[in-house]
Amino acid sequence: TSSFNKPNFCKKFKGVLLISPYTSILELAKEIFWYVPVQWLLKENFDNIKYIDKIYSPVLIVHGKIDKLIPYA
Repeated sequence: TSSFNKPNFCKKFKGVLLISPYTSILELAKEIFWYVPVQWLLKENFDNIKYIDKIYSPVLIVHGKIDKLIPYA
């Protein structure tokens, strides 16, 4: 998913499959490592939710309800 963080990434694909995607690696890291100042440690935020509207191909999001890393929403 990190490729979508580049605003100039707008090639047309037949479709995009996202498996257990996260909206922001920073937010995920804050939930998992709540005791560490992760915002100081991460060089990139990988704010995928910010760039999802730049994808003009059909998107299929697949996510399991018992995923232990990425919470089901």
